[in-house]
Amino acid sequence: MTVMTKKPSKAKQAPAARQRAPRRKGRRTTLTVPDDLMAAVEEFAERMRTTTNDAIVRLARRGATLLEQEQEIERVAAQRRAAMLEAARASHPREYPPYEEAVASALVLRGYPLPEEWEEAALALREGGEE
Repeated sequence: MTVMTKKPSKAKQAPAARQRAPRRKGRRTTLTVPDDLMAAVEEFAERMRTTTNDAIVRLARRGATLLEQEQEIERVAAQRRAAMLEAARASHPREYPPYEEAVASALVLRGYPLPEEWEEAALALREGGEE
């Protein structure tokens, strides 16, 4: 009596069935997808076990999310640049100091004695310079 055993098949096994993509509401459109991009979409769809249409929508959503993040980063960076510029302007005013203050500063920096009426200004400059 001969027992027949089934040989294992060397043929490729069929990939797991794809899931049906969720139904979406929205506008329908037709687009031309470049071949290299379509290859990536198809690979992504196969990996996610979904349709190419669903893969395109998912990838577009990821791209839109990245764009929103980049815009938010740029908005925050612009706010920070503006704050730094404002701080720089506040600490370095573009206006020249009054004549008396400029002379007092020069005399204090050079170690010369000041006229009595400028002593108060000199004291303020010395205190400000030591911080």
